[in-house]
Amino acid sequence: MRLHRGQSSLVIFIIVTSLFVLIVLPTAMYLVIRAPSSSVEFLPEVYSEFTELVSYATREINATVFVDKNNIVTIAIVNYGTSDVNIVALFFRLVLSNDITTVLREKVSINVSPNSLTTYQYYGVADYCSINCEVVNVMMLTDKGTVITPRIYTAVFLESFMVSQEVALVKMLSYLPLHYYDSSSVRDSLERSGFRITDPGLLEVPRQGISVRGVRGVGTGAYYLLQEYLNVSSISLSNAPVGNLYLGYNPRDTKKYDIMFSWNRGGNLDVTLTVSGQNINLGSLCPQGYRVKILGFKNFTNYIIAFSSGLRITSPDPDPAKYSYLTSRQGVRISLAGSAEIVRIYCRSPDINYESSYEPYIMLTKFSLDAPGPSLLIAFEDVDYGFANTRNDAYATSSGGRVVQDFSTQSLLLVYESSTVSITNSKYLGVLLVVNYRFHDNEGNDFRGVTADRIIFEVGLMDSEGNVLASRTFTFKELTRYEDTYPPRAQAQSATVFIPLPRPEVSGGVKTYYPFIRIQDPYGGTGNLDDLDFTLLIEGLGVLLFS
Repeated sequence: MRLHRGQSSLVIFIIVTSLFVLIVLPTAMYLVIRAPSSSVEFLPEVYSEFTELVSYATREINATVFVDKNNIVTIAIVNYGTSDVNIVALFFRLVLSNDITTVLREKVSINVSPNSLTTYQYYGVADYCSINCEVVNVMMLTDKGTVITPRIYTAVFLESFMVSQEVALVKMLSYLPLHYYDSSSVRDSLERSGFRITDPGLLEVPRQGISVRGVRGVGTGAYYLLQEYLNVSSISLSNAPVGNLYLGYNPRDTKKYDIMFSWNRGGNLDVTLTVSGQNINLGSLCPQGYRVKILGFKNFTNYIIAFSSGLRITSPDPDPAKYSYLTSRQGVRISLAGSAEIVRIYCRSPDINYESSYEPYIMLTKFSLDAPGPSLLIAFEDVDYGFANTRNDAYATSSGGRVVQDFSTQSLLLVYESSTVSITNSKYLGVLLVVNYRFHDNEGNDFRGVTADRIIFEVGLMDSEGNVLASRTFTFKELTRYEDTYPPRAQAQSATVFIPLPRPEVSGGVKTYYPFIRIQDPYGGTGNLDDLDFTLLIEGLGVLLFS
C-alpha cells in the first residue's frame, strides 16, 4: 500500500510519539515518582536506569567527574552552547566492598550559563560509604530531560599520570615528581624541572659568609653547611644516636639511597662519622646540634641501615615519618657502611640570630621505587616530640637538652613556568590541580598545642604579576588529622583544586597563569605552645587543563 506525503508524516509522528509514551515518559515518570522528599536517597540497583534510559546528551555539553581517595566528588561542567543548562538531579552508581551495587540520587540545582564552566562538589558518597565503595557510573539529568554522562577520573588514575598525555578534551601534565635531578643542588633541580624560585636566597647552600634567609632557630641558631665531601669512597657510622632518620631511593640510581639524620649533641652521645678514613666527631664540630645528608649512598652490607635493636632496613619505607624519634623515644641507635656521592654536614650556629636557607631542611628523593623522579621533602623535625605543656623538639640529656626548633621567616614560593605549555584564559576554560602529600608533626596534643590555626602549605594559580587567581590552603588543624605523632605515621593524602579561568572579556584581556606551591613553618613560639615542627612530603603535583 502506498502512502501519500501527509499520511507518511502522520505515521512517523505516531511512531515517534509511541516511542516517547512507551519508553521515555514512563522512565522519566519512574525517576520523578521515585524521587525522595529529602535531597539524598539510596536505591536498590536498577540496571535499566543506566542502559535503557534514552540519552540526549548534546555535543555542547562536556562534563567530567573527579573522585578522590575519600570519595569526595568534584564535577566540572562546560557549556559550549548558546542557552542555559540546568542540572536537576545526579545519579551515582556505587559498587560496595561486598560487590553489591546501589544507586545514590541527589536532587540539585546546577546552572551552567552559555560558554562557561561550573563546578560542583558532592560529599554524599563519602558520607554514605567513605572509602569502602567505588563510583562506577555517574549520570546527570537536566530540567529538559536530557541525560549527560560524564567521564570519570578516580584518585588511582589521577595519581598514575606522571607524563604529559592527551585524553579527550583534557590535557594532563605532571610537575612533581621532578623531571630533573642534581644531587649537588636543590635549587638547580627545581629550576631545571621548570620551577622558578622567586627568592633564590631561600635555596642557596648556607655556607659561612653567604647571604641566605628563610629559616631561623629558637634557642639555638639555624643550620649552616660546615663540611662537604664529594665522591666518598667509604663512609661508616657505628651505634650512633639519631633523632629523625629519613631514607629514600636515589633518583638517579635506585640501587643507591639518600639518607638524612639529625641530633642535638649532649652528654656522652658524640657521634663519630668516618669519611674515607677520616674520623669526624660531630659532637665536637657541632656542639649545638647537627644534621647530615648522605646522598647516593651504596651499602657495603646486605642491609642499608642496622638498628641497635637488631632490625635491618633493606629498603626505604613509603612513609617518610617511619623512622622518627629513634633514640629519644626508642633508645635505638643506627649503624651503616658504604660509599656515597655527596656527604654534607650541617651545624647549628651558636648565634641565635643566624638565619639559614631552606636547603639544609630539604631532600629531593624517591620514597616510591616506581616514581619517575624525586619528590620534595621538607623536614623541620630533629630529635623528639612534645605536648601542649612541654617543649617539642628538645631532648634532655645529662648535659642538658637543647631546643632545636625552627620556623620560617619567609615562605618558600615555587612557581612552575612551563616552556612548552602556556595556561591562558583564551585557550583553556579551567584548571584542576592534583596534589599528593604526606604530613607529620611533633605536637603530641595536635591542635591543642597551638594558639591559632595557621597555613602550612598552599597550591594554586597566579598570574605573571604574582597575583593569586585562586588557591587551596592546607592548615595545621586539617593536616594534623591525617598523621600520628607517635608511633610516627604520615598518611598518604590527595587533594584536588578546581579553578575556572576568567574569560578574557572578564579579566581585561588574555592572561597567562602559573601553578605554584608555597610552603612555610609558621610556628615559632618560644613557650610550650606554638613550638611544633613538621615534616612535609609533596609526592606529586599534577595539572589538568580543560579546553
